[in-house]
Amino acid sequence: LDVSASRKVEGLSVAAQQLVEIAKALTLNARLLILDEPTAALGGEETELLFQQVERLKAEGVSFIYISHRLEEIARIADRILVLRDGRQIALHATAQVPVRELVEQMVGRSLERIFPVLQAP
Repeated sequence: LDVSASRKVEGLSVAAQQLVEIAKALTLNARLLILDEPTAALGGEETELLFQQVERLKAEGVSFIYISHRLEEIARIADRILVLRDGRQIALHATAQVPVRELVEQMVGRSLERIFPVLQAP
């Protein structure tokens, strides 16, 4: 993060503000960071910057709890996926290589065919 120490945080981009928060936690020797929907207000470039830092920190032994509804993000950075529904554990997957359909069905609690039935062409 290339930011002047005299610059006010409020003048930074949202991504830079999030990286400042991560840096603050790391100055306290935090080994676990909880990121709750961290990309909700980020654009593509900012999201990529955040992911690069997450990957770098993971390589240095920092762990993350990454909370998101964006399954493509989870598939990209997660080592394990915990699916919760109504505050209860539904599934724990050892890798991010789980079909998205399976994750969605676990999240909503029923088969997608019941929610979006296959329609026959007339």
